Amino acid sequence: MPRAQRQSGDRGTRDRILRHGRQIVTQAGLRGLTVRKLAARAHVNLGTFVYHFGTRDAFITELMEGWYAPLYTRLKLTADEQLAPLARLHRFLLQFASFLVENRPLVRNLILDAFGGERAALKFIRSLAARHPALLFELIRQAQEAGELPAGDPLQAGIFLAGATVLPSIWIGILLPKDFIPAPMRSVVQQLAVAPEQIDKRFAWALDGVAQRPTPVKGKST
Repeated sequence: MPRAQRQSGDRGTRDRILRHGRQIVTQAGLRGLTVRKLAARAHVNLGTFVYHFGTRDAFITELMEGWYAPLYTRLKLTADEQLAPLARLHRFLLQFASFLVENRPLVRNLILDAFGGERAALKFIRSLAARHPALLFELIRQAQEAGELPAGDPLQAGIFLAGATVLPSIWIGILLPKDFIPAPMRSVVQQLAVAPEQIDKRFAWALDGVAQRPTPVKGKST
């Protein structure tokens, strides 16, 4: 077999294994991903899996990176756009929240895996600290320097802004069991949590909150 044809076949096999791995993680989480189950789903033998990936940990690293890397690339492009820092921050948070909602089954399983102590999930989540969170805090710092946000700890401001915009999408739209919310209210609450226009609205409210300067509480006269 010509080398180019063999390499194309190898690439096709590798992509098929990754595709089925994504399906398993989306359906059952990393806890449901075993090499034997994956090999059977992708119609390859264990030797083929080892040839392409070596170990389960190495496979999961490549799988999760392939899922996350396109988002990180988009967020970096947004962070570098020729716009005011606050406008870039707005787009950054909206893109991130939209990505989480679009991938809600996988995100839900990843979070539950991490809470369940799945080592691969914890390793992946910890690897993110120097990536999109760092971009977020830098955008906040730039907005503060431009006078678009009050001076303060970027970490504190980031927690507040992400908590107001992204966290409801994660908690209500992704993690909360569907039957937790009464049926008549379910679709309305879900829509409020995940719709882009609602995330936009929460961002505007959060900016108002960040801009408020605390008023000292006057002590009672004696």
